[in-house]
Amino acid sequence: GLDDLNGSYFASGSDESVVVTGTTSADPADFYDEYAAMLIDAGFEEQSKYSAANTTFGSYGRGDRTVTVNVDSVDGNETTVTIAVG
Repeated sequence: GLDDLNGSYFASGSDESVVVTGTTSADPADFYDEYAAMLIDAGFEEQSKYSAANTTFGSYGRGDRTVTVNVDSVDGNETTVTIAVG
C-alpha cells in the first residue's frame, strides 16, 4: 500500500486527469510489477516502459484513458510512487 498520499484533479474542457503520489517501503521493482500486472488484468496495454537503477516508469492505455506509473527510490529507503490517469 501507499502512505503519505496526495492527490490532485485537473480539468480543462472535457479533458480530465488525476495524479496521486505516495510513499511505500516496498521494493520499487516489486511494487511496479504488481501495479502493472493489475493494470494489464484490467484490460490496459503497456505502451512504454523505462527502467534504470532505482527508477521505473511505464505508460498503459485502454481506449481513451492513459495511466502512467513512476516508481522511484532515491535513497534506497523510501520509495516514491506517482500514478497519473488521464
